[in-house]
Amino acid sequence: MIQYDPNIDFSIPFKFDPNHPVWFNLCRAYVVTGEVDPMYLALSEYRQKLNPSDFNRLMFFYVLFYDIGTAIDLLIETCYVEHQSGQNLYQIVKAYVDNPNVKRGSARRHFRAKHGNSCIDHILKHFNFNPNRFFQENLNSDYSVMSNNLSKIPQFGHYFQWKMMDFYDRVFGLKILVSESDLNLLPSSPRDGAALVAAEMNMTGASFQDIVKYMTEYCQQQGMMSLPANRLVDYAEIETFLCGIKHQYNATGDWIGRDINKSRKALEERGDNKIAKDILALLPKQPPKEWSLNWNGKSLDRNPLALFNKFN
Repeated sequence: MIQYDPNIDFSIPFKFDPNHPVWFNLCRAYVVTGEVDPMYLALSEYRQKLNPSDFNRLMFFYVLFYDIGTAIDLLIETCYVEHQSGQNLYQIVKAYVDNPNVKRGSARRHFRAKHGNSCIDHILKHFNFNPNRFFQENLNSDYSVMSNNLSKIPQFGHYFQWKMMDFYDRVFGLKILVSESDLNLLPSSPRDGAALVAAEMNMTGASFQDIVKYMTEYCQQQGMMSLPANRLVDYAEIETFLCGIKHQYNATGDWIGRDINKSRKALEERGDNKIAKDILALLPKQPPKEWSLNWNGKSLDRNPLALFNKFN
C-alpha cells in the first residue's frame, strides 16, 4: 500500500523504482509526502475542531478567494452571529472583493471588481449568501449534475467546478461520482501532462481519457491510496498528478513540496493567529527542496529526456 507518511524521513533519498515508469515514481513521491493537495489533508482534520457552520464559512471564503489566509481573516471578522449569513455577510465579503490589496489565489486573480461582484451577487440572490445553503444545495453525488449546477454561478468555470468536487470529496468526505465523459471538462494543464505520459509510454494515438484511465488503473493496482478520503486514488488525484507531471517534465521550477511550502507560508504570515497555527500544525511537514531533485542520491538535471533515461 502506498499512502501519505506523516513520519517520512527526508534524510533518506527518494528511492526510484526502475520497475515502474517515471511518471508513477513521481506520483508515488507526491502521495507519500502529502504533496497531493496538502491543504485538503489539513482542512479535513481541522473540520473536526470547528462546529459545522463555522467550518462551512471558512470553506466558503476559501472557495471564493482561494487563499487560506484571506479565508481565515474573513472567518474571524464574521465571528458574530449577526454577520454569518444574508446581507450582513455579503457586505463584509463585498468589501474584500472590492479591495485590490486583498490576497487571492492565482486561480482567483480575477475575483475582483465586476467579476467578483457578479459572483457574490448571484450567491446572495440564490443562496441568501448562506454558506450552509451554498454547500448543501450545490452538492450532488453525480459530478455532471453538480458541475452543471455550479456553471450557473459566475466565476465557477470548469476549474472551480472540479475544485468543488475536490472539497466535497477530500475535505468533507462526500464521494462524488466522476465518469469518463466528465474528463472532457478538465482544463488544459492536466491534458498537457497526459501528453507527456503518452510520450513516455509510447502510447501513440491515445486519447486524454485513455491516459487518465491507464494511470488510474495502474496506480490502483499498486495500492496507491488517497487520504483523507481513505480510498484508492481515482480521477481526482490523477488530475493533480498530471498538473505536477507537466511542470516536472517541462522543468518549470516545480518541486515536490512546493504546494506544502506555499500552504505553510500562507499560514505563517498570520503569525500567532490561533486558527492559522492550528491548521499549520495539521499540514504535512516540509520536504527539503533537494529531496525531490535527488533520487537514489543522484541529482536530476531537469531535462525530460534525461529524466526518462536516468535510471534505465
